[in-house]
Amino acid sequence: MTKEVLCEQKERAMYIIINREKRRNALSLSVLDAITGHFYEALKSDDIICVCITGSGDKIFSAGADLTMGKNGKLQDLEKATEKYSSLLKLMAVYEKPIIARVNGSCMGGGLGIMLSCDIVIARDDAVFWTPEPEIGLFPMMIGPLLHQHIGDKILMDMILTGRKISSHEAVRLGLITKAVSPSELDSSVQRAIKAIEARSLTAIRHGKRAFARIKGMDFESAMDYLRDAFMELVSTDDAKEGIRAFFEKRGLKR
Repeated sequence: MTKEVLCEQKERAMYIIINREKRRNALSLSVLDAITGHFYEALKSDDIICVCITGSGDKIFSAGADLTMGKNGKLQDLEKATEKYSSLLKLMAVYEKPIIARVNGSCMGGGLGIMLSCDIVIARDDAVFWTPEPEIGLFPMMIGPLLHQHIGDKILMDMILTGRKISSHEAVRLGLITKAVSPSELDSSVQRAIKAIEARSLTAIRHGKRAFARIKGMDFESAMDYLRDAFMELVSTDDAKEGIRAFFEKRGLKR
């Protein structure tokens, strides 16, 4: 895999690091392939409970697509990149292990799509978020569904049409990110989230994430019927049976 994406295991978390600081951690074909490959590796490993994705340096999480792929009107690589990017976001949407975004700096364009696909987003409080695409004759098409899931139409269109930058604290209020912390607290906040996940039932998390992914787009009655069946399937697992016993016996879980 490319050196432009680093992979490190820290205790039971896999860190995927976009290592292109000089290119603003932009997403090239090889970078997208490497990120996707590492996600699959983590999914197969029983030692990994969650994935944390971040960028190198302390300035920017990701600027999105590497537009040098479309230089001089040669769009073949850019077309391939949109396919790979779309596949990555689809994978993240149904990923059964928790995904944390460690937002080490500002985030824009396609970087927003990766960030918004994560379950928990912890960002530096000096980071900003925006969609610069219309400045260069483009539009944030690929991240449209995720933006619509997280933000109201009026604020969303103001953000896109005017290029207004959203601060970390406003991003918390809007529901774009989970929390904003000082740069010195970023790593410790991520570690606390990982430790908290580790204390939960990973079986329950897998079943729950899978179920919540599948009910998106369902009407209320269909979602309720599906989740009822999913709950009964989860209750029948050894992890749930042990958890219920431990609750009534007032003891810790045996995992």
